[in-house]
Amino acid sequence: MRQDVKVFGRADWCPGWTGPEYGYVGVTPGQKNDTRAADEGLQLLLNIPHKKPGPTPGTVKATKYKKPEQWHTAIREKVLTKPIKTQVKTQIAEIAASRLEVSTSTMRRVQGRWHSEALEKVLNGKYW
Repeated sequence: MRQDVKVFGRADWCPGWTGPEYGYVGVTPGQKNDTRAADEGLQLLLNIPHKKPGPTPGTVKATKYKKPEQWHTAIREKVLTKPIKTQVKTQIAEIAASRLEVSTSTMRRVQGRWHSEALEKVLNGKYW
């Protein structure tokens, strides 16, 4: 049991029962009861695999750029065709991502994987 946790998981068993009963202890009706620690404890008791953090599989659109060549072509055709008329780096990144039709975080992730010197110059405000 973690310190300063008011709600924790509990397993009860008595002879003659078909199996243990699992539940929470410390839940106060009408109040916000944080059950994360209790859920983790019950998962350990029940040998339930821990869920990996992150998006649910199938809910995030897969990256549309499967190969480095596609990425570099998209940069040449979509980002470098028109100047970006701002010096604010966050706005530059948002405009470039918008032109590539991906989120800023996806753009950064793909850029890290298939580096493009031209896009790096754009993102650093040095291309135009």
